[in-house]
Amino acid sequence: MTTERENMGTWIDEIKELILRKQAENTALRKIQESLQPGGPKTGTCGESSPEEDQEKNKADEKQ
Repeated sequence: MTTERENMGTWIDEIKELILRKQAENTALRKIQESLQPGGPKTGTCGESSPEEDQEKNKADEKQ
């Protein structure tokens, strides 16, 4: 039974990691889309991270 629990834990960790990667991709795509709109990006400046990015980085750091 322990092996089944370990496999479930590994599977869940992989899904969580995939979700975090997809969220980061979505954030990057949103920024690209905003930069392509007339008037450029609406928030933030080049080189600064948004609160969402900071949160994603913190979650990724916690996993490691």
